[in-house]
Order: sequence, then structure tokens, then C-alpha cells
Amino acid sequence: MKIVINAIRVSRQSGGGLDHYIIHLVNELAKLGLPFDLYTFNPGHFQNVKPEHIIKPFSFCHISNTNGLSNIETVTQTLSQEKLSKFRSFLGRSIGDMIKLLWTQFIFPFLLVFRKYDILFSPSQLDALFFTPENLKQVITVLDLIPFILTDQKHKHELYLKYLFPIILRKADHIITISGNTKQDVIKFFGIASQKITPVLLAKPGEGVSSELSNQMEVEEFKRKFGLTQYILCVSGNHPHKNLKRLIEAFFFIKDQTRVQLVIVGYQDKAHQIELDHLVKNNKVEDRIKFFGHVSSEKLSLFYKGAEIFIFPSLYEGFGLPPLEALSYGVPTVVSQTSSLPEVVGDAGLYFDPQDIQDMAHKILQLLNDQKLQEILRRKGMERAKVFTWEKTGELTLEVFEKLRV
Repeated sequence: MKIVINAIRVSRQSGGGLDHYIIHLVNELAKLGLPFDLYTFNPGHFQNVKPEHIIKPFSFCHISNTNGLSNIETVTQTLSQEKLSKFRSFLGRSIGDMIKLLWTQFIFPFLLVFRKYDILFSPSQLDALFFTPENLKQVITVLDLIPFILTDQKHKHELYLKYLFPIILRKADHIITISGNTKQDVIKFFGIASQKITPVLLAKPGEGVSSELSNQMEVEEFKRKFGLTQYILCVSGNHPHKNLKRLIEAFFFIKDQTRVQLVIVGYQDKAHQIELDHLVKNNKVEDRIKFFGHVSSEKLSLFYKGAEIFIFPSLYEGFGLPPLEALSYGVPTVVSQTSSLPEVVGDAGLYFDPQDIQDMAHKILQLLNDQKLQEILRRKGMERAKVFTWEKTGELTLEVFEKLRV
């Protein structure tokens, strides 16, 4: 069985959920002894894959993140350094994603014809092939269907998702989803038979270290450095479906009943952050609500370990890695009762209606004020997190490939 994996979507910084999924899964598949070729612009993430099986799509450049080209090695000998820098910046801002899309849809299929693979694994739905060579079976991972569910929100790949993606998905030989809820969404929106879809759940990004308790002095020093006292932690991006506006409004309800801070860690899109910053500033709570943007995994670990409770108010998730991380650190957790989140958290957390600000505020206060409940959820959370392992994710993915051999 000759397998090829398209991992060009992985960024150099590897900061997002998609990166974590592809990197951990590919390394696990290699550890399980599965032979495959891997196409990626950033081979440094795939330590378990033999170098001779890693192929960089272009020899003249590499794309280091999902925004585009950030390091052009050889474009032309005649460009000055200043012009080269401007050219590189232009490409990075403007056409990086387009290059990935064009390479995947128009160049990659021709490479596959000559290499005669049996199975193509596309672990990102944005990199699944419209045209596939004869006799090549394609397995596609669907991470979520946010553009189809939250239709009032714009998506930069809207044309691809609207016109090509439904056709690609129906043509796929098998589909992997990262939760049972996403499987049901795929059936609902595209009418695909249940037997063609296999839910394969994820595991936490920092597996192997997250359950260890840091020295308490280290955590306290970290909190002093960043001006933190007792705080509620939310690890999330700031796109509208992450529901941070309602979280901040819920905090307004409880701010006079508790002295805790609200700490929000995660990638900040500038356009969406403006509204959130104004909301905080206009209500004069800059000292109580703090945004830290994207942080290193080491800092993120300390944010978890110093938190009183963790909250995740998202309107929709394909899986929900931050709540799983919180459980693994033993942080009492309260999350939205929506989409895949109950699959992840189980009975190890409290739930609220993400559309109901008062319900959200009530559940936050309930958990903050009940030490016994916190201890119960802390213990349940750490046990719950042990259920999710990359070894299991790898084995179930391998089973999908084996079925297609028949």
C-alpha cells in the first residue's frame, strides 16, 4: 500500500489546531511503521518521518505559514536585496494561500500520476483534490463546517468551499471527521452515507507534559510578571464564532461579585480585536480583562497552571482542543453546551448556553464559589483527558487506510 500525505497547510510556527492535528498525527503514523511520502513546506515538524520520504513542493521557495511566502531562497539573481524584500512581503501578504491552492489543485495531481500512489490522505479539507488520478483513493479529514453552519460569517476560502468542496467531498473514497458531531454535520449538509465517514477524535497538543505540576513558586512568579492575581482563563482565537464578546459581557455581570481577572490567550485577528478592545476600554475594566495574544507552548502551560477555572464560550467547534488541554492540567472547566464540546468534556465540566449571557455568568460564579465542585471537576478532568491519545488517533486513522486496501 503506497500512501502519500499532503501536509502543505502546516505552518512554520505550528500554532493552530490544524497544525497540531497534522503534525501529531503524521508523526504517530510514522511511529506506527506506516510507509508514506509526505509533502510539506516545513519538514522540521516531522521528526519521526525519514528525510528521504519528505518532499518540499517547490525547490525555489518555501511557505512558512498559512498567510503565505515568507522566505524566498532563489527567485532571480538580478533583484536587489531591497526589491527582494518587498517582493517577498508582497507575496506573503497577497498570494501565499493562492499558491498553495493552485499547487494542490493543478500541479500536485500530475505528480501523483507519475508516482502511482494507492491512497492520498488530505488531512486538511482545504487541500483535498478535485481531480485525482485513476485508481488513486482519497481520504479527507473534515475538521469543521463553520462556513456552512454560521453562514453570517465571511470566510476567505468562501468560493472554494461553496463550489468545489461539496463536489470533492462527495467524490472522496472515505472521510475522517474529528468528532461524532462533525460526522453528523457532514451527513446533514452533503447527504453522504454514514458508512463512508469515520470519527477519529484528537488528543491534546502537549501530551506527556501537561499533567505534571509546576513548582508553585514558578507559577506565582509568572503571575507577578504579567500582573495577574486570581484569574479565569480562556484560550481562544477572536473570530466571531469564538463568542468572546458575549464572554466579556458575561464578565460585566459578575465583576462586582468577585475580584478575579479574565485572561484571554490566543491568536488575535486585528479587525476583530478592535471591537473587543473598545468594549473593554469603554467599560473601564482594562485592569480586569487582559488579552495576551498567541504565546509559546511553555507560557501557555503556565497560564493553565495558574488559572482558577477555564471557560470556553465558542458557538461551534469541530473538536475543541483548549478544553481538553484544560482538563489535562486539572483546571475546573465550564464550556458551551454545543457542537462537539460535550464529546470532549463529558461529565468533567459544567455547561452553559453560549447565546445566553446570564447563564454563562451564572455558571462562572457557580464554579468560582464552589470549592468542592472545583475539586470534583479537577479530578474528573484529569481522568477524562487520559481517554484521548495520539496513539489511538493514529491507530484509527490507519484502520481507515487498511479498509481501502480491500
